[in-house]
Amino acid sequence: MMKMRIGLKTVATVVATGVLTSACQPDLPQMDPEVHAAEIEAWQTRRAEGLKAPTGWLSVIGLDWLEPGENTFGADPSNDVVFPDIEGVPARAGSFFLENGQVRMDVAQQVIERAVENVKRSAWNRWFRRKWYRAEALRKKRWARRSGGMSW
Repeated sequence: MMKMRIGLKTVATVVATGVLTSACQPDLPQMDPEVHAAEIEAWQTRRAEGLKAPTGWLSVIGLDWLEPGENTFGADPSNDVVFPDIEGVPARAGSFFLENGQVRMDVAQQVIERAVENVKRSAWNRWFRRKWYRAEALRKKRWARRSGGMSW
């Protein structure tokens, strides 16, 4: 049997480390288990709703494997990849081409025109809002001047 020899220096070091470590522990407030459980449940509910939302990760509506060559897509059921038949989705929106392990996409002209129109509309909306907010700020500034500088 081997005898262990512990010196006074070692014992003092262990005790000092324990005292310093316990002194550095933050004084955390106690959490009510019921409140904590309710917060966790609320988070889980929000998370599940987000996943199930129309734009959530669980809203995959189809898994279509591309065949080599042309694969048409759009709302028409005769397409290789069928999109939901909702307003704005053309019967034939374009084609995916699978060639040598790479995919190329050709989009129908009407889809491109609609996308360009949406970009123009959103640019117009941004410009209009910017101008409107400036005009609104000036109107409020003038009102503040006329009312003796008081504003709230």
